[in-house]
Amino acid sequence: MSNQDKPTGLPRLVKALGYSLNGLRAAWVHEEAFRLEAIVSLCLMPTVFLVGDSPLEYLILVLSLLALAVTELFNSAIEGLCDHVNPTHHALIGRIKDYCAAAVFLTILIVITLWIAIGWLNWISL
Repeated sequence: MSNQDKPTGLPRLVKALGYSLNGLRAAWVHEEAFRLEAIVSLCLMPTVFLVGDSPLEYLILVLSLLALAVTELFNSAIEGLCDHVNPTHHALIGRIKDYCAAAVFLTILIVITLWIAIGWLNWISL
């Protein structure tokens, strides 16, 4: 398909939305870590209004959970690509996968820190 044949405008946005939904569906089906983090995030969503005390705090709490999902999607994509390119053990690929795992871990620490800090400000330090 040449660039002239590619959809533009609203049809392009509709196709892009379809690709995004396909990616979320694939992550849900094939990635246990994504499912677990998504379930925990969905369970936490209603508590945003209990932990936070302002629209900005609600936004920070929700965006922290979305950042975790984004990080896990990148982690899964990079690991999948590494496995496809080199299915046998390779030291560099192992290190790349460890980098990805570390990124997810750090994002989890950010989520926990934000939730505790905002909860502390609004409930513990009253």
